[in-house]
Amino acid sequence: MTCWFQRLGSQQGAISFSHFNYFLKTYCVQIGVDVVEAVSIPYGGLGTGRNPSNKVVFEFWDLMIGAFVTYMEKHANIACDPEAGRLKQSTASQYCSSVRGYFNNKFRNKDPIPILYDDKQWSKLMSKLRGKYREANRASGKPTVEGNESSTREDREWLATGCLWDGSVETAEFLHLLNTTYHCSGRGSEVSLIKPEDIRAVEASEGIHQYHIIQVEVQRQKDGPLQNIAIYTHRDGVLEDYYFSLI
Repeated sequence: MTCWFQRLGSQQGAISFSHFNYFLKTYCVQIGVDVVEAVSIPYGGLGTGRNPSNKVVFEFWDLMIGAFVTYMEKHANIACDPEAGRLKQSTASQYCSSVRGYFNNKFRNKDPIPILYDDKQWSKLMSKLRGKYREANRASGKPTVEGNESSTREDREWLATGCLWDGSVETAEFLHLLNTTYHCSGRGSEVSLIKPEDIRAVEASEGIHQYHIIQVEVQRQKDGPLQNIAIYTHRDGVLEDYYFSLI
């Protein structure tokens, strides 16, 4: 039996569940029940008896989810390999959120499980996870935040070529999203919110030459500023040309 993430083809969801199932191998033994996988855990929990009260059910989930977050803080390695490196804090947080989303969806017709459903309780768990990572990083001398690598021009050209080859409306829109993230140095979630009224023509000047270019207004989500990004015609190739993909 596969979980809903796997049926949807979500790589992140499948990997997060490999960590959760790996954690369950130890946790089930600790609480004295047969080892199961995530998809087999009922709403009422494991080892809670027949028809447990909501108090018993919620205590089970509090303890198990708390133990899982602790596992992610201290013991989670890449690909569940004890010999591999430790997961990044951002990756660990994403995997925890994937597990949270799965169980909230699975039990959506039941009484909400507070530790999973309540944003404040979840925020406290994630703050604890971040704090433990900071402590470990300080002790080891590693930076708390590791930067992500930007896509290369070759990456963008391959994606653009695939969009043009497909020739559908959806891939044409994706090509423009790709170019917008590149030219605006923005996240996909930021540039996808750009509205037609956020795009305007402004005058640019290069020496004695004056001409019009496009200016795009982008709202940054991470730190909040509203920025106006000037976009010039891409002179190196059509595949990354904002004006071409805007047509």
